[in-house]
Amino acid sequence: MKKAGFTLIEILIAVLIIGMLYSIVLPFSQRLLERYQAVRAIEELKAFILKKKSEAFFYGEKIEIISKEGVLFVNENETFSLKDTYIDLENPLIFYPLGTTNGGIIKARAGSFEFRLEILAPFGETREVF
Repeated sequence: MKKAGFTLIEILIAVLIIGMLYSIVLPFSQRLLERYQAVRAIEELKAFILKKKSEAFFYGEKIEIISKEGVLFVNENETFSLKDTYIDLENPLIFYPLGTTNGGIIKARAGSFEFRLEILAPFGETREVF
């Protein structure tokens, strides 16, 4: 009379194969998650910059953005920061009431990824570089 089931060797081989697959997939998926978080951060930063550009145009006011210790300051009072992301501006970024800007480069580091967001003068188009 034969009993249904698996032998110990068959179970060990199955666990070994699953462990090998897991050890290959896990580092890849972690890196993929880090990249997704970095891309999400740059998209949030781009949305913030576009919002400030629009506000300068619609409200007819000059908006100056500077960075201190990884945080962006708008007209020295409003702040913008992203979790686990360090943001740096080389020079102050200014949006003028007529919809123009002086342009600039925003450098950001999210996790192990570094990227640059270029704001092109005079109309404020954005271009990201990873």
